[in-house]
Amino acid sequence: MRAFQCLPSVRISEVVSPDECTGGRYTCPHTGATFMLGEVAWPCYLRLPMGGIRSAEIMQHIAGNILAQALPEVRTFARPITDKRRLALGGDTIAESTAWGLYLDNLYVIGTSHAHASEVLERGVAALTHAGLLCTVTQPVARTAKLLGFQYDGIACTVGVPEERMRLLREAGLWLASCDLVDVDAVDRVLGHFTWAFLAQRPLYSVFSAIYEFVRLNRGRHVPWWGSARRELQLASRLVHLAVTTVSRPVAPLLLVTDAEGQNSFDNGGGAVVARPFPHSHATEFRNGRLWETLPGERPHASVVGFISEPGWEELDVRRWRFGAHNNVLELEAVLLAAKHIARCPGIRGRWVPLLTDSSVVLGCVRKGRSSSFALCRRLRKLAALALGWGVWLCPRWIPTDLCAADSASRRREP
Repeated sequence: MRAFQCLPSVRISEVVSPDECTGGRYTCPHTGATFMLGEVAWPCYLRLPMGGIRSAEIMQHIAGNILAQALPEVRTFARPITDKRRLALGGDTIAESTAWGLYLDNLYVIGTSHAHASEVLERGVAALTHAGLLCTVTQPVARTAKLLGFQYDGIACTVGVPEERMRLLREAGLWLASCDLVDVDAVDRVLGHFTWAFLAQRPLYSVFSAIYEFVRLNRGRHVPWWGSARRELQLASRLVHLAVTTVSRPVAPLLLVTDAEGQNSFDNGGGAVVARPFPHSHATEFRNGRLWETLPGERPHASVVGFISEPGWEELDVRRWRFGAHNNVLELEAVLLAAKHIARCPGIRGRWVPLLTDSSVVLGCVRKGRSSSFALCRRLRKLAALALGWGVWLCPRWIPTDLCAADSASRRREP
């Protein structure tokens, strides 16, 4: 394998011949991962934009099971390397590459002979390609490649649905929406294609709400359209050309924290957005490492706690709500306040903006792009409009409530 962009080229699949091994071992020159003769290995794996670490691990587990069935004679599959040693698409150097982009899923075969390794590689790639998980690339990925059905442009650093597939999805969606009586199973299949296409641009998921219910309740039948479901399919068809993302987007030097208070005995509660400058070293770790990736309920790393606890937070927006709603909705309203502030600041638009929240619900739905709750989905559609139209890209992380710098501001009442 060769490194990406800063080095000559990268290939999705590669045979390592025995003469490249030292003492029966092969060490990847760019990741430092060591593999044994006869291993089938991934030095790095795929991770789609706005996806979590867990989804990448699941993807790799599925690929491992497929390879184990296709290659029964291979007893050893190498472990994935650590987070900091993964190689990403985009960025000027490996260390500076974006964690919220598309990771390359490389398949190494270290064989006892070149002919045997080539044969094993061919069968492994065929099995993964048949499952829709891998396409062989014969030219350097730094120019153009196809990864998991997405087209990667190494010059523009963009990943998205190929133009031909965009056109077909648009035509199929608009044609189905024009029918008065539809085969719900056909709608379900087209919806699956849209769901896969929008994986590269997750805010587009917020378009779908009623159509999922329409398919669930009418599967296997020919029925008239629901008006709401038809409008969602029409909108998705017209927005499919936006299913392209940039994988080299930098991180803004600004850390935002949002919080909201629910309805109480005095009023409808309040929300707040606070901010502070974010040094480049912290921004790089926020983007590339696991230091800031705290699971809900866990305690953050000591250095994260120390940084958040330091003084110097500035209040960007503090207000009392004029309406009553569930606390999850109000937490998302506070995130909307932060997004609107970003939209008014040309210097940070078009970058990933680090955002901390103490709401695991907000963290999940912002990362996923939609929610089964219509009240939350409505607000996620506003976030999607700000992201796609104004370049407001939020990079959320969870923190416990006792460390939330916006907590006291959201509870403050004006005299």
